[in-house]
Amino acid sequence: MQAAICFFDDYWLDVKRGVQRRWFRPKQSGEYIDPEFHNGVYPSVHWCPEAGVYRLWYEVLPVMKVDALRYLALAESEDGRTWRPARLADRPDPMSAEHPYIVYSGNGGVHGTSVFRDPFDPDPSRRYKAAGMTRTYRDGIRPETLPVRLSVSPDGIHWQEGDIIHPYTSDALNALFFNPWDGRYQVLLRAAYVDRRIFQVTGREPGNPYDWSEPRLAVHPDAGYDVPVQLYSMWAGWNDGLFLGQLMKYYVDLHDVDYSTMTGYQDSELMYSYDGYHWMHTTREPLVERSYPDEHGQCELVLTGMTTSDDG
Repeated sequence: MQAAICFFDDYWLDVKRGVQRRWFRPKQSGEYIDPEFHNGVYPSVHWCPEAGVYRLWYEVLPVMKVDALRYLALAESEDGRTWRPARLADRPDPMSAEHPYIVYSGNGGVHGTSVFRDPFDPDPSRRYKAAGMTRTYRDGIRPETLPVRLSVSPDGIHWQEGDIIHPYTSDALNALFFNPWDGRYQVLLRAAYVDRRIFQVTGREPGNPYDWSEPRLAVHPDAGYDVPVQLYSMWAGWNDGLFLGQLMKYYVDLHDVDYSTMTGYQDSELMYSYDGYHWMHTTREPLVERSYPDEHGQCELVLTGMTTSDDG
């Protein structure tokens, strides 16, 4: 009998016989370019059985020189490879009157949004959840502090802003997922502005603003890297008994005199965890190598998440 098991810990292989461990790298199978804004960051992809399509949420910058102002756009696909802007039956957000496939403008802008289709919540009005900063450029002003908030939706299209998850600025992907072992929601984020380590907060009731914990350090740049590395962000998700993660590593120059390094390049490393709290590395190598010049990804290639297919 052949089986594929996502065990990366040699402890579990010590007493096994006839085990062959093979490593497969992802291959590009499709692409999507936003037809209006020609940009997009922090994508989240889920198979949505109630709609019979894959849906891709991503942030767009309507004005490239204003990074604080972003909207959440939506694309759809039948096969997960060929994408098109979502065809919406109505205009779910004030900005969708001007831009038809914008589904959430965050009451003045969003930033660092992850979308999670939640199969664990019994309330269908909260089937979709988003973690990210909102009100980022309200009335043309960027506030000094931008809390991370939870927003909820019954369909991933009509969104309602909710309570604060984390009261401080986290200007990176704020990755929301559910831990079925202890029934808690977790968010990977930055504890403070440009703190490039991976912190984690937990909360049993996402609608309760007082239930979210203080951030605790989950992953930090350690001595296992032989070059200067900061950790930009990290996605995480549950899959059949194991938590998988995409760690976004940011390679920097130690001679940069700026306090907050703004130049460098990124790649992604596969992480895993048995409990969702203690994270381990796999190979520490890029999950996908950068391409050669003139090919997609020649400057940097960053994987920011995964999802299960329609057949599981």
